[in-house]
Amino acid sequence: MLDIYIFRVYGNGLFAQATTMSLALLLLVALLAFPVIGYLRKRERVL
Repeated sequence: MLDIYIFRVYGNGLFAQATTMSLALLLLVALLAFPVIGYLRKRERVL
């Protein structure tokens, strides 16, 4: 949902606000993804 809101804000010409929200979304995804990747790598077995 946040990505749709960012797209609408960008479409309204509020480029700085849309860029800031995009950066915040990137950081949120990274903060969630890296721990999950680390956890899954620990569980990985080499055959």
